[in-house]
Amino acid sequence: MDLEKYIDKLKAQFLSCFNINLINWENLKDITWDQQELILKNVIENELNKKFPIRRSYQLSFLKKIIEYFELNNIEIHDRIYERFCALNSTPNKEENLAYKHYLLAQNDAPISLKESKSFVAEGTTGLCSWQASLLLSNWIINNSEKMNNKTILELGAGTGLCSFTALKCCNPSEVMITDGSVKVLNLLETNLINNFSNLIEIKSESNYSKYSLKDGKFVSTFLLQWENIEKLNLDNIFYPNVILAADVIYDSSTFTSLCNTIDYIFKYMKYEVIMYLAATIRNSETVDEFLKILGERDFTAEKIAIESDKQYFYWDNTTPIAIYCITKGMQ
Repeated sequence: MDLEKYIDKLKAQFLSCFNINLINWENLKDITWDQQELILKNVIENELNKKFPIRRSYQLSFLKKIIEYFELNNIEIHDRIYERFCALNSTPNKEENLAYKHYLLAQNDAPISLKESKSFVAEGTTGLCSWQASLLLSNWIINNSEKMNNKTILELGAGTGLCSFTALKCCNPSEVMITDGSVKVLNLLETNLINNFSNLIEIKSESNYSKYSLKDGKFVSTFLLQWENIEKLNLDNIFYPNVILAADVIYDSSTFTSLCNTIDYIFKYMKYEVIMYLAATIRNSETVDEFLKILGERDFTAEKIAIESDKQYFYWDNTTPIAIYCITKGMQ
C-alpha cells in the first residue's frame, strides 16, 4: 500500500464528507501505531477542519467506523483516536444548521471551502448544499479546463457555488456569473465567495446583484435569476455568457418549462453562440428523458459526454449514475 497516496485520498474524502460506507477501509488492515498518528494529523486533525469544522455528526461516524474496523481486525487503537471520539461525543450539540465541506483541488490550488446546509432540503430550498452532479461536473471542468478558458461562464441554479468556484480557481475564464433563484441561497453564495477569494475588489453592488474583479484579471458576479422571470429582467451590460453550466437542476419536472424558457432565452440573446454543459443525477430516467424531450421539441441538441478515465479531484456517490450533456442549438 502506498500510505501517502491513501492518506491524501482519505483526507479529501473526510473533508468533503464523502459517504463513509463507500470509503475503502481495507487499506487500514495492517496499519501501525505510527501510521495511525499520520491519519490523525493529516485527516482527522487537519487544519481546515480545525478552522472551519465539518459536521460533528460526520466526524463521529467516521471515527466510529475506524474504531469498529480496528476492533474487528484486532488492531491496537491509538489513544488519541479514542480521545477525539470521546471529546466530540461529549461536546454539547450546539451546531447551527450550516457546516463546512472542503474540496481539495489540483496543482496545490487553495481548497474550496463551502458553508452548506446539513440537509438536502432546508429553508424551503434545495440549493443550500452541494449535490452529487455538481461534484462530477466540477471534476470534469478541471479535466477540460480549455473549454472554460477565456470564456464568460454563467451557472444556473448554482447553489453553494462549487462549479463556478472550480472554474475560477482551476481555469482561466474571463468572467464567471453565478446565479440562483433563491435569495437565501444567493446570500450564502456571497458568503462562500468572500471566504474563498480574498482578493475580491467590489465593482458594483445593487439589490441581488454584485460584481467583483480579482487581481488575476478575472471578473465574478452573483445575481438573482429566477427562471420564470427571465424575460422581465434587464440583463443588458451584465449578461453575455458563451458557456452555461448547470448541475442537478432537472430533478423536478414542474420547473422544466421555466428552465427551458431560460435556456432558450439565453441562446437567443447570445445569437446562439453558446454551449451548455448540464450534469444530472439519473434518479429516474423518465424524468431526465422528459426534460431532454422538451429541449428537443425546441430544436436543441443534447449529446451525452463520455467520461473518460479522468483524474479524480472530487469524490461522489457513484452508486447512482450521473451524466453530463453538451447542449447546443443552431441559428434559427
